[in-house]
Amino acid sequence: MNPFSITFSEIQKYSCNIQLEITEIQNHVSLKQIFTEIVSSQPQLQSSENLIKFWKLVPKEDFPATCDLALQISSRFGSTYICEKAFSTLTYIKNKYRSSLTAPHISDLMLLSTSDLSPDIEKLLANKSLHRSH
Repeated sequence: MNPFSITFSEIQKYSCNIQLEITEIQNHVSLKQIFTEIVSSQPQLQSSENLIKFWKLVPKEDFPATCDLALQISSRFGSTYICEKAFSTLTYIKNKYRSSLTAPHISDLMLLSTSDLSPDIEKLLANKSLHRSH
């Protein structure tokens, strides 16, 4: 969400378009000034509110991919109900019987449980070969 504090290793996780746009935003003098003014003028606001205010001022025609990504991140939980549901799902997924799950597994399970995606199990199974015991 904050394009000025992202590290080089974090930038590499994104597509080339987003990498380029983030680099351009970091070197854009007026956007850096706008960001500083927003943060310093209203420090009482939570940092996420300041970041959302900043992204509203970033020209979407100049940075379309990064603006879309920021919008997706900021609206991941559009309501408190969805956020509460996600926490409830996380509590269910990571209980004392499933404590050995790794972070990537938990992330994948959360994605599946909080999205409208429904995997085509039949198609996935058709592509796998069974290994029977001898």
